[in-house]
Amino acid sequence: MSLDGGRLLTLGAAVVLLVPLSSAGNLAHVPIVLPFALALLVALSVWRPGAGLILLSALIPVSGWMAQATGLHGLRMTEAVVLAVLTGALAGLAIRSRRSAADDSAFPAGVWPAAFLLAATATSSAVVEWCVSQAGGPMSLSAVADFFGPLATTYLYGTAAQPAGLAAAARLVEGVGLVLLILEFSRRHPDLPCRLAIASLAGAAGAAIINFSVMAAAADPPTVNLVSYLGGAHRLAGHVGDVNATGSYFLMMTLTGIGFTVRARGAVLRGCALTIVAGVAAAFWLAGSRAAVAAALLVVLGGTATWIRRRQTRQYRRTLLAGVVLASLALPIVIASTYPGRDVGDGALASARIRVEFVATSLRMWSTEPVFGVGAGRYYSLSDRFMGPFIKRLWRENAHNNFLQIGAELGAVGLAGFVWLLVAAGRRVREALRTRADSARPLLIGASAGAAAYLVTCLSGHPLLVPETAYPFWIVGGFAVALAHRRPGSASSTRMRRCSVAGAIGLCLLATVPFRVDAVVRDAALRQDARFGAFDWELDPADGRRYRWIGPRASFFVTGRERAVSVPLRALHASLERPVTVDVAVGKQPMARVPLFHDDWVHLPMDLPASGGWKGIHRLDLTVDRPWPPDERRNGDGRTLGVQVGEIVVAASGHE
Repeated sequence: MSLDGGRLLTLGAAVVLLVPLSSAGNLAHVPIVLPFALALLVALSVWRPGAGLILLSALIPVSGWMAQATGLHGLRMTEAVVLAVLTGALAGLAIRSRRSAADDSAFPAGVWPAAFLLAATATSSAVVEWCVSQAGGPMSLSAVADFFGPLATTYLYGTAAQPAGLAAAARLVEGVGLVLLILEFSRRHPDLPCRLAIASLAGAAGAAIINFSVMAAAADPPTVNLVSYLGGAHRLAGHVGDVNATGSYFLMMTLTGIGFTVRARGAVLRGCALTIVAGVAAAFWLAGSRAAVAAALLVVLGGTATWIRRRQTRQYRRTLLAGVVLASLALPIVIASTYPGRDVGDGALASARIRVEFVATSLRMWSTEPVFGVGAGRYYSLSDRFMGPFIKRLWRENAHNNFLQIGAELGAVGLAGFVWLLVAAGRRVREALRTRADSARPLLIGASAGAAAYLVTCLSGHPLLVPETAYPFWIVGGFAVALAHRRPGSASSTRMRRCSVAGAIGLCLLATVPFRVDAVVRDAALRQDARFGAFDWELDPADGRRYRWIGPRASFFVTGRERAVSVPLRALHASLERPVTVDVAVGKQPMARVPLFHDDWVHLPMDLPASGGWKGIHRLDLTVDRPWPPDERRNGDGRTLGVQVGEIVVAASGHE
């Protein structure tokens, strides 16, 4: 049977995902059992895509901790597991697909185009970064190989050889893909949402146990230790490092678990569910996130007000609504009084002021590129340019607001896709809550309340930046919408209309790439910045010098009006017996070969061609012949490092 266009695209997407997934098979970094286990997960997802999604839901919360516990510090284990399931599920969908008009009911109205817009915007941002990494040199097949080679061998290890923001863009695309796959397979298997809820709760229970183990391992006596955590003097985040993201995740799973417990049939199942919910709720409290507590109270109050407005008589409704209003007014006092072991005065005010400052920082950054943003994953590295004096001491940070971070990184187009997706999904859930009265209603209420509370915490934090807490949101949101759409109401777009929308969005974003590349390269040249192959700036504690580590290869841009520059280089792992050599090229033409024999700074003077380079911009490429692998350092840093590069200095003329 021949493949139609949709099936061919689905199979193509699976093949594309297989390229970065193959980097998990790099036996120089991982034991052979890992690629073998991932291959089994891919095979399971091809054979039974729903089973792959269920297993993924249970593994995600603990996969990062598993990588740390097994010594795979540099591996993004969570994304590896997600890629394995997505690859297999897409392949299984393409192989088994039987397209018909009924398939169009899989997606509620507005969900598919919104999801495609968000994914396409994130993908175009990654494409722009790749084009920037190739700017200033001749385009050839070797340039494509230079991209796909590292992608297939080092992607999951976060090396500097990747275009900036590739992992951040991929995380958004993968999350959207999970939602769409859950909707598709839930149409075929109506019991899938409930099973995903069970698996997600099992994963949350595992994460809670990890957190409790960390608390139990503290040096203080158990009673003192518990009181300290309950009062907020200490905050617990054992399975991930971000305590606020931990609070957001456990809040979402607590509310989802409550809905599942109400739905559960049988004393044994309900008792097990209640035990898990109690443990997850305790982990939520011990995370010590006031933002998560506020989100929980807001969602509960909002839900109560909605129920009162719809269910009660007018007189009784007014009385209860007055109670909700009074409770809302008392909300700030309640939040401030939580966690008495923590500062409630200056500490809370300082935290609020920091977030206000980050709002201003995000808006300043967004204003520089309002349509398409500064690039996926670029907020952190650029934030110091836009910070106010009060938070400048933080050096660099994320936005503490996921919505503004998406707006700053992906612009108005990306944020519109994200908000559109949320609104379309929320509309379908709201319609179902008005009309549904079956046994799935309690789980629908719990999951949608959990996802809503998670999104409220996104206004003062960034849990979507933490893989172990981001992917569960997409999964919970996906099966909540699947539960709501079990009996489709309004017809969704036809297949032809979906293809037309996808084609129009794709062509429009593709047409903008050349202009965005030019703007990015010129900005990088004006700032003499690195866009490829370099890690974030650091400060030398000895002399306060700014420097950045590069990987085995890195590229920098300087304006064509410069005629000479001086490039500071230092190799901490160089010696007379084992020197480190740096090859320097301009416009991909070899210019110098510099041997480094010690760990002192060496300033390389270099004349630049008078031709002005590519569109008036020079590209400097640095290649290190002997990088510094993690196994030689044994300090827990999973990066493969080349040399340190200081700030490039413009010379007046010729050599310095």
